[in-house]
Amino acid sequence: MFRIFLLSLLFLTAAGVYAEDLLYHETLRGDLTDYSISIEDKQGNTEYTLTKSNNTEVHSIERILVDSTGDTREWEYRDFSKNVHISGQRRGRRIELEKRTNRSTITEECFIPDSSPWHQIFPFGMENFIVQGEDEREFWFVQPQNLQLSSMKAVRGEEKVIDRHGIKEQATEVKISINNWLSRFWKGLYLLRSQDGRYLFYEGILRKNLTRGTVELVKERL
Repeated sequence: MFRIFLLSLLFLTAAGVYAEDLLYHETLRGDLTDYSISIEDKQGNTEYTLTKSNNTEVHSIERILVDSTGDTREWEYRDFSKNVHISGQRRGRRIELEKRTNRSTITEECFIPDSSPWHQIFPFGMENFIVQGEDEREFWFVQPQNLQLSSMKAVRGEEKVIDRHGIKEQATEVKISINNWLSRFWKGLYLLRSQDGRYLFYEGILRKNLTRGTVELVKERL
C-alpha cells in the first residue's frame, strides 16, 4: 500500500510542479530499463528524483537535494526489490546516514576531509563543471552497499558534435573514475551538453558483475 501511495504521490507532484522531466533508456544485454528524472526548484536548491523501472515495475527511487553549487545536501534511496531504504543529510563536512532493511537499522557518519563536493547521483548536480569550464574535479560519493565514502574524479575530454535522434548537439566528453588505483576496475564515459551541462549519454559498467551498457537521454520536457 505504501509503495502505491508513494508512486502516486510522485506522479501527481511531477505532473503539477516539476520544472523538468527527463527520460533515459538504459540498454544492457538487450534489456531496456527506463530512468525517469524529475527536476524541481526548491527555493534556490534543486531536487532530482530518479525512478528506475522496467515494464511498469518500479525497481528503485532515488532523490537528491543539491545547493546552488551542485553539492548534495540530502539523499534518499529506496530499493524495492531488496527492501532497502537509505537516507542521508550533510551538516558541514559531516554526512549523517541511516540504512533500514527488514532485518536492521544502521546509522553511520562520514566525514568529508576536504573542500571537494558530494555528488551522489553523478553527473546530476555537476552541470556547472561544464558551464564553468573546469578541466578536473574531485568529489565524494557514498557507496549504498556499505555506506563508505569514496573519492571520485571527473576529467574533461574533447568536445564534439553528436546526433541525438536527428538533433545535432555540441557535447563534451567527461571521464569519471574512482580516484585511486581502483580506477582500473571502474570508469565511465559521459557526454554532457556543452551549453548547459545536461547529461546526454553514458557508456561503461552498469552492474557489479562488470557488465557494460549504455544510458541515453531520449526525452526532455520543460
